[in-house]
Amino acid sequence: MRKINTAILSTLLLSSVALADDNKQTLVEALKGTNTFVAVSFGYSNLNVTNKGTVSLNEKLNESANNFNIELGYEYSKKIDISLNYKRVNLDDVGLDNIYISSKYKLAQDKNLIPYLGLNLGYSQLSWDKNPINTPTNDVESGSLLIGAMIGTLYKVTNNLSLDVNYQLDYMRHKTKIENYPESSELIHDYLQSVNLGIRYSF
Repeated sequence: MRKINTAILSTLLLSSVALADDNKQTLVEALKGTNTFVAVSFGYSNLNVTNKGTVSLNEKLNESANNFNIELGYEYSKKIDISLNYKRVNLDDVGLDNIYISSKYKLAQDKNLIPYLGLNLGYSQLSWDKNPINTPTNDVESGSLLIGAMIGTLYKVTNNLSLDVNYQLDYMRHKTKIENYPESSELIHDYLQSVNLGIRYSF
């Protein structure tokens, strides 16, 4: 009986794997020729912060951190790409979650090297992982409009696979109010600079 059950489970497992493989192939085949692409990148970010007020912080705020970016896009034409992006920046004291739309304009169509310029528009969410000062009246979250620009280049490895290197500057206006009676301050996170290296797969 145990042998029969093992045989049945093995058959079901192999069937599931085969079905999953068929579905993956079908999905890839369905996306071929649709001018869509996916990309993932990792990089380094610097987030500018200013203390406007008289409250002394427990420690200096960290401004530099690693980031990762996920991109889903569509090649509108040979010159223009449109994409939806999610970027996560992890600093010691705060975390940034940015969701934005990018439009890239390709400057040239060389054999393998394709430089581009881009604009970003979206939403940025800042969350504190630890308090800048130990008082119960601190803000812990902030939302802001995001506007930015980028410059970069694609390097074609194959017809479908490319390396992507870019520099990105985004402006936002995150405000954190802190009070330590009778003093008060406002921490402002505004400019985010990022340098990223990633891979892009075009269907």
